[in-house]
Amino acid sequence: MTARGEELSRREDILDLLTDLEVDRAGHAETVASLDDGDEFIDLDRLGDGIQRANGVPVRPGAVLPRKAVEARTWSKIIGVLVPKAVASAPRRRRPALPTPAPSSPPKQAGATSRSDTPAASPPPPRGSAARGRR
Repeated sequence: MTARGEELSRREDILDLLTDLEVDRAGHAETVASLDDGDEFIDLDRLGDGIQRANGVPVRPGAVLPRKAVEARTWSKIIGVLVPKAVASAPRRRRPALPTPAPSSPPKQAGATSRSDTPAASPPPPRGSAARGRR
């Protein structure tokens, strides 16, 4: 498929994600005219530009799909269509394995007895505001 054909296919995929209400909202000129600085949108004629932000420059109605015209769930799906398949299918880098902590006590050897006559260690003194009041 040619690059232009692939872009047209992605455009159709995006338009298929929209509900009737979202198509209606996106199609109104006042939605596009009311793009504030920083509002996100995609230009359906230039999908390769990805997600863009309004910067006071007028945009063409009909070719622009503002983020505010669609539900958050739909916008997430649109992003999935815009992300190149090579990036989406690239293997994720694995984090290096953390070292295994050393056991807190050495393993018992065969024939060794436990020292039950040794008293347990006392807990540390309390910290915080309750401890300060007892001084």
